[in-house]
Formats: sequence, C-alpha cells, structure tokens
Amino acid sequence: MSFLQTIKRFLQGLLNNFFETFQVSKKAICSAYTHLICIFNKLTGRKSPKHRPKLDCFRLPPEVSRWPDPCLYSQKYLRARNEPVIWDNPDIKIFNRQSGEFVPSGELTANTDYSVEARITNASFDAALGVLVGCTYRNWGIETDNRQSIELDASGNPVVKILHIAPWGDKLAIFNWRTPDVQDQHICIEVKCYHPADREPGNNIGQENTTVRSASSGSSQQFMIPFFNAELEDRLFTLRADNFTFSDKMTDLTLREVKSIKRSKNQIINPAKIDIRTHKELKTKSGTFSYISTPSIHDIDQRNNYPLSPGWAIRIAEPEEVGALEWTVKIPAKTTINLNVEVGIPGDAQSGHTESINLTAHDPKGSMTGGVTLIIKVE
Repeated sequence: MSFLQTIKRFLQGLLNNFFETFQVSKKAICSAYTHLICIFNKLTGRKSPKHRPKLDCFRLPPEVSRWPDPCLYSQKYLRARNEPVIWDNPDIKIFNRQSGEFVPSGELTANTDYSVEARITNASFDAALGVLVGCTYRNWGIETDNRQSIELDASGNPVVKILHIAPWGDKLAIFNWRTPDVQDQHICIEVKCYHPADREPGNNIGQENTTVRSASSGSSQQFMIPFFNAELEDRLFTLRADNFTFSDKMTDLTLREVKSIKRSKNQIINPAKIDIRTHKELKTKSGTFSYISTPSIHDIDQRNNYPLSPGWAIRIAEPEEVGALEWTVKIPAKTTINLNVEVGIPGDAQSGHTESINLTAHDPKGSMTGGVTLIIKVE
C-alpha cells in the first residue's frame, strides 16, 4: 500500500469515527470528505478533478439518524426506565366547554360538554409532520378494557387529529367530548400519537387516571378500584403505593447553545455538535447545543424516598401485604376484581394539604400494568 493510499484511508477512518459520534447529515459528511481530499491533493501537488464526482460515502447508521420523535408524558415508557410516575398526566387537561374552567378527571359530571387537550411534544431536531393523535376513555381502574373514542365524526368514526410540530416544539390536539349520562362514573383518558418515522414509539401513549376527594383530618376514605387481568392466564400482580408528584423544577430540558461543557454531580449534560440550516440560501451555522437534566428523580426513586406524608396510611383489604406500601394479588384470566382501598388521614393534617397517592401495578415479569392516582384534599 502506497503512502498516499495510507493517508486517504486514515482520513476516511477519521471521518467515519466523527460521523458515528455526532448527529450530522450525510450530505455534510460527504461535502467535508470532498473538501479534505481537495486540500490533500493541493498539498501533494496532485490535480483535483474539474467536476467533483457524486459521493455516496457512508450509510447513515439508524442509531444516529435524525428522525422526529412526537411524544407525551408516558407512564409505561418511564416505568420501563425505572422512573417513578404519576397518573395525573401533565400533558392531558380537561376543560369545561361552557365556562372554560379546568376540571380534574376525577371531578367530571355526567352528560356535560368538555374539551380534552393533549399536548404532543416533538423531542427531535427534525420536524414532525403529519402526527396522528387519537383519544379514548374507559372506566376508571387498572387496565379495564372497554375503551371508547372521545369524539366521533358525522359518520360515527373516531376523530383523529393531525399535527405538524416544529423541532423541539409542541402543539395541542383538542377533542370535544360529551360525558356519558352516568352519574358518579369515574373515567380514565388515554391519548395515543403516531408517526410512521417515529424515532421512539415507546413514549407515544399517556393516561390520565385520577379520582379526587375532599376529607377532614382524622377521617378515612374508602375507594373501590377495579383491576382487570387482560391475559389468558392467571397472574400474580404486585401493587406499590408512593407519594411521587410531578414538578417542573425537577428537570430542565431547554435546548441551548453552550460555549463550554461544565459538569457537576447534580447535573447531566448531553452535548451534541450540530449543523443548523434554516434555508438553503443561508449559511450553515455550526455550534454545540445541549440539554441539561437533573438525575434527582431516578436517584430518589432508587432510594425508595417517596413514602406517604407522616401520619397518612393506606390499607388494601384482600391482597397480601409483602412490604412497606407493597402488596400482591392474584387475578384469574380475563377477570376483573375490585380492590377495596382505605386511606387514613392523620388528625393533625393541615387544612389545604393535598396528598397524592399513586397506586401502580406490575405483572410477574416486572412490567408495569397500569395504575391510578388518589388525590385527597384536606378541608
């Protein structure tokens, strides 16, 4: 192998490594490769071709491809990564269509017009065009199976909203809904989005599944929670309770350009060298962009640091208690049982205090099945 061939292979290997490390376009890589070869030819006295040949230099690896990623707060996606979840979904909101007031899903009234707003975010540098969004409801509980569409068109077909979302942007899918004419019916709402080129389909489903009660200090509240086993075999489920609540202060996912990378034990910094071109006639702007997130949610959950507030207690009648805030229950195949849950409010609970108790179920393999959030407001 000649010296010139060795240099060329070295340059190509260098570019291949760069390409796998950073998320840049195939066109930019091929252009950079061509320029480097031209510089090399000038340094060695070789003549460059008058017409640069079309180069199909590298195949874009799927793991660094730039694809859209429409998503919403997805309990199953987060639990699969061992993150705590809440069933009071921050991306699903319900409003009374007449008054415009926000209404918690546990305080809906029968035969009333509401708007369900689902916020879909595109967590990608590529636009998410033509995102399909659907919305269904079912009876309140864990994995009940009677889903129905929130909104139907004139032909009786489920309404599907289509959104076009800019990179790192979000948009609302709004559904009009008249609740069933059934008094005291609890509802679980499920939102699902879809894109044919979705980078991460696992974060496309989110649920809003809560019930809200007002109670005085020193009292107790009774809840009956339906739990459905959707499989064709008997299964032993694990139920866990915690007091995790979602806070915007826990994470900062704002995309920003950074001049230098400074790390600390309380921050995870995820940098990427990116070329941004807004129009083909404009110059390409290169810079290092990053998002910064805190590891506190995962770390605290690993330490089981979301117990109920002091003095609060939860009891479930029939399932076997196997640990602090943990129970097991066996459910026959394709069967629904009712969990009788009692929550005790301490006598010294302050008026205005709100206790959110998340009850989450896992199957024998450890995968999350479903859950509910009990919200109790002390009067």
